[in-house]
Amino acid sequence: MSSAFLNATTDDRSGLGVLVVDDEPVVLEQIGKALRRRGHEVSLAPSAESAARIIAERGNLGVVVSDIRMPGEDGLALARRINATDSRMRPEVVLITGHASVDDAAEAVRIGASDFIRKPLRSGEIASAVEAAMERVLARRRSFEAESDRLARIAEAEEEARRQRGEDPLTCIANRAALIERLLTPRRDPCGLVLIDLDRFRRVNEAFGPRAADALLIETARRIQQAAGRGALTARFGDDEFAVLVEGEAAMTLPALAARLHGAVAQQLGGGDVRIFLTASVGHAASPVGDGAACLRGAEAAIRNARTRGGDRVASSEEARADGSLRRIELAGALRTALRGNDEVGLAYQPILRCSDGQLLGFEALVRFSDPAVGRCDPDELVPVAEHYGLMDALGRRILRDALASIAAWRQEGLPFGRVAVNVSPTQLRAPDFAVDLCRMVSAAGLPASALCLEITETEALSEQALPTLTALREAGFGLAIDDFGVGHSSLARLRDLPATLVKLDRRFIERLPGTERDRAFFRGMIQLTAALGLTTVAEGVETPAQLQALREAGCDACQGYLLGAPMPSGDVGGFLRRGVPQA
Repeated sequence: MSSAFLNATTDDRSGLGVLVVDDEPVVLEQIGKALRRRGHEVSLAPSAESAARIIAERGNLGVVVSDIRMPGEDGLALARRINATDSRMRPEVVLITGHASVDDAAEAVRIGASDFIRKPLRSGEIASAVEAAMERVLARRRSFEAESDRLARIAEAEEEARRQRGEDPLTCIANRAALIERLLTPRRDPCGLVLIDLDRFRRVNEAFGPRAADALLIETARRIQQAAGRGALTARFGDDEFAVLVEGEAAMTLPALAARLHGAVAQQLGGGDVRIFLTASVGHAASPVGDGAACLRGAEAAIRNARTRGGDRVASSEEARADGSLRRIELAGALRTALRGNDEVGLAYQPILRCSDGQLLGFEALVRFSDPAVGRCDPDELVPVAEHYGLMDALGRRILRDALASIAAWRQEGLPFGRVAVNVSPTQLRAPDFAVDLCRMVSAAGLPASALCLEITETEALSEQALPTLTALREAGFGLAIDDFGVGHSSLARLRDLPATLVKLDRRFIERLPGTERDRAFFRGMIQLTAALGLTTVAEGVETPAQLQALREAGCDACQGYLLGAPMPSGDVGGFLRRGVPQA
């Protein structure tokens, strides 16, 4: 949460209050406190369900500020419910998201959200959005006071609300909702998008104050609009972000426009001992077939590329594709869509065998994702993207749901599948109710907790925050594995105190085997250390008979890898078990 809202009094709002909805208690309290300082009467709700009850009980709410991504019913569903009510009494909705996607933005426009704001939250932006939304509510409600002219006033108020919804109240240019709506309008001609992010704009606020910062934003909007020229749509895209959309032939000279906008924004501020030179990071993307959504994804990836290289530069979507930024954005969009269906996200199961005699001990469930646009994606690429874009909770639940369904099916067939290992992300582990929710899922599937072994990365397992959850999971009967052991920030003292049952040795250690005598001695030392702590060792990435023999000689307990068995779909596990595990 950024700095508090400016201390200011507000005019009479006829007793209309603001409802803030967010599942993060700290953010909820910060937004509520900030809005109260602005003179608003604020109610707080930790979920969409509790917000719906408050809305039903109170008739004097003017604005609902809601996070989009929440467990259970999300902010978009809440907004749909609100906008389905009587227009005379319904509040305006301002949506907040930390991972705004094209789909989320488009849906917000379709359901009539007043505005949507991206995290990290900034005082000026959210205050401006709430004030503008409150004005629209008052204008709409005042229009119903004269019953004799009711129908005419409704039409006038709705038209004014539509006009205001598309205009940024500070700069008087288009706002992000109007830009998204225009971007998603079907077209056949080329289009191009330029995003402009003011570098280190917070320093302007700190050095000159909020009034000077607002004046600078107004001046910057004027400069951008002038540089963009006629026919371009100029919009304020965030607190210190702007966008320019061009269509037709203008999209073919987008790099020149981006360079011109970069130069137009640069200016020196202040004098004497306090001087700041304002610069901007600029990203641009074009589509020869008029795909506005692709332009937005490409421009966002490009501007991220410009920022990571220090700012004050122009970057294209081609540069972003080269460094992987665009692929990550495209992957996040494809994954978000896939998680709403049932096909593209799946699991493959790789056998885990006892080193000494090759007996099957269980399987590891490995997530698989394939999309026509982004291709096949391995877990090492997929999981970080899901974490960054707020999709890990949904992906983690899908993985657990599918794994439990497979285990239940194998058990029904009487297959000797052992124990199934499932990776658990830091996001899932930090959720306060994760242990309770997982126990409910396992119980609903009719399975014992001992059927699952949860794999946690070494860094996350060693954190103090994770210890209560790990202890609760171990006490419930789940196996606990420290994944990729030896490549993170190892702490032998902490490892001794963890409620883990086994450690998985990273494939980077196995790749060096059989190696030199020093390599083998080092590996034997790791095996002996974990054995002294009462932990089972599992070696990952075994691909050659020589590696397997080295593991046996070192006393490693278990192993997995393509030498012993490739990952397979759930439906192939039965045949694998009936044929018998091949001896390596």
